[in-house]
Amino acid sequence: KKEHLGPIIETFKLIGSSCIGVQYNEEDESHLCQDYYKGVRGLFIDLNLSGRSSIGHNTHYAEIIRILESVISSENGPFIMILWTDNPQECSNLIQYIEERLDPEKKYCKPLLIKPLSKTQYIDENSNIKVDTSENLKDEIKGFFSSVPQIAALFDWESKVLEAVNQTLIELINLVPNDKRN
Repeated sequence: KKEHLGPIIETFKLIGSSCIGVQYNEEDESHLCQDYYKGVRGLFIDLNLSGRSSIGHNTHYAEIIRILESVISSENGPFIMILWTDNPQECSNLIQYIEERLDPEKKYCKPLLIKPLSKTQYIDENSNIKVDTSENLKDEIKGFFSSVPQIAALFDWESKVLEAVNQTLIELINLVPNDKRN
């Protein structure tokens, strides 16, 4: 649901990182555009993408694998997957399903870490972050990324590169006389 993306996007703003919210669209499959996933480090995905809980867990798991194999390329680099769900107890079953069914020639589609994150713990009935939980949500998300050394190193490196770019731009602007800046 589009409204379930908001709390994740807002939390990444609080962390100081970017986040693209891509809504699952069963009709036109616009969520499968690979451009959205270039350089992905964290993929938040709902277990019940279609909103139909009656279709069975294996159907949901198969759809998640189809998405991974469609949007993650060998150029992406390592990433983690967060299961943003009302059913965090399903995470171990999803992990086992991915282990058994992911195309062995597409090992790069396998997340380094798959962890559940309970929507009901952090969002209210209006899909807003619950009062007094935003810091906990931020800390939990940061913890997922820092728990995998490869991802933590990438975030650190990318952060330092962005700082260097920012400082370079500041220095370049300072070279231009004040009366010529407009």
